[in-house]
Amino acid sequence: MRILIYGINYAPELTGIGKYSGEMGAWLAKQGHDVEVVTAFPYYPEWQIHDRYKGKKRFNEIMEGVKVHRHPLYVPGKVTSAKRIVHEFSFLLSTFPTFFGFLFKPAFDVVICISPPFHLGLYPLLYAKLRGAKLVSHIQDLQVDAARDLQMIRNKTALNIMFSLEKFILKSSSAVSTISKGMMKKILAKGLSPSKMILFPNWVDETAITPLTREQSLRKEFGIDLDKQVVLY
Repeated sequence: MRILIYGINYAPELTGIGKYSGEMGAWLAKQGHDVEVVTAFPYYPEWQIHDRYKGKKRFNEIMEGVKVHRHPLYVPGKVTSAKRIVHEFSFLLSTFPTFFGFLFKPAFDVVICISPPFHLGLYPLLYAKLRGAKLVSHIQDLQVDAARDLQMIRNKTALNIMFSLEKFILKSSSAVSTISKGMMKKILAKGLSPSKMILFPNWVDETAITPLTREQSLRKEFGIDLDKQVVLY
């Protein structure tokens, strides 16, 4: 299959969404699929463009068999709600020429859109409608819910518009995947058909990350008694 992955974050970012999108793209390529990615210059979690990519304009590179289309975007030195909105929309603006160009090239069979940001789904949705591709929306976080719950956005009209747009993208997708059963429950509550829902958790290398006894753990280094209950988020 020809597969397109669309999201702000991708390898070589080592944490967060970039890690999982990068490993997913590489795995799909190893299975023999033709994989392309539309993404930004790596910047997370430092919120600073990585040295190797500084000063570059839009360009392509091959990573583990995946053709990666890199795009510049605004990366704020100090992240605020307003600056994050500009950051996300700058990526949409930057990637428009690439998506427009895809309309005149051999069609992708599947477009995988990584959220957040939730509104990134607009381009893949339009592409899927015009070229007959399947759209898979993969939800790493429910951005609008978080913005409301953290009171980052308090305007009810703005929130209603965002929730309506999110619902439209989800319902228009061929499938919606997410990383936990709790997230699935929240997405289904938005009116999505259970038949479209896929549980697709984030992963870890179990040969490198394995359970240890309390005596082998980092309790001593952190000054935590062996009988204390520890919760890690």
